[in-house]
Amino acid sequence: MKQDTVLTQLEKLVKEDFEQIKDNLIFCDNNQYHVFDTYIITKNSSGTFDVVKRRYDPKTFSSLRIAFSWCIADKYQQINLAFRLINLDKEKLRMSNDIAVRQSLLKTISNVERKEVAHLKLTTKKTTIDTVEKQLTKCVNLAKYWQIQGFNRDETARTRRTQTTR
Repeated sequence: MKQDTVLTQLEKLVKEDFEQIKDNLIFCDNNQYHVFDTYIITKNSSGTFDVVKRRYDPKTFSSLRIAFSWCIADKYQQINLAFRLINLDKEKLRMSNDIAVRQSLLKTISNVERKEVAHLKLTTKKTTIDTVEKQLTKCVNLAKYWQIQGFNRDETARTRRTQTTR
């Protein structure tokens, strides 16, 4: 009972201020993330995530973290960061698939010389994908920075007057 009254009070507070906070709101409903009242993130059966901005073409990302970062970059109009996130994530997906194919191919090669060449190419691809992942991490951290900057620009200001305790 007590929990129900607390929930109804919380709903009442949120309903009054929803218009002011909806641009910063992220919530999950029916396995879809609704982000900033503009984006919808949906998980695919393949493990990737689709981001739909209003009615534009969906963008596909390999992880939820990168999808959220793209939404943040797009919200704050950081176009270079948004394109960089898309391109690096596509590169990561492409290279991951290439590595998987090369590893399966490596198991079937019987010629020692060819096997050594395939192994060297596989090692090079793995170091390259590590570099791409580091660049992606930097981009995600930059998106976090923009989100924090947005909060610091009074987006989290109190929505109603506070009463003094004196």
